[in-house]
Amino acid sequence: MSVRELQEAFGFETPQAIYKWQHGTALPTIDNLVILSAVLDVRMDEILVLQERCVA
Repeated sequence: MSVRELQEAFGFETPQAIYKWQHGTALPTIDNLVILSAVLDVRMDEILVLQERCVA
C-alpha cells in the first residue's frame, strides 16, 4: 500500500504523519495503530518493532 493510499485511508490532508511513522520519528496513536493494522491486515505487534539492547 502506498503512502498516498494510507493518507487517503486515514483522511489526512498531508502524508507527513505517515512519513514520520516510516522513519521512526513519530508513532501512530493507539487509534491510528488499530486502523493501520486493519488496513494492512497485520497484527499490531508486527507494526511495532522494538529493538532489544544487548548487554555484553
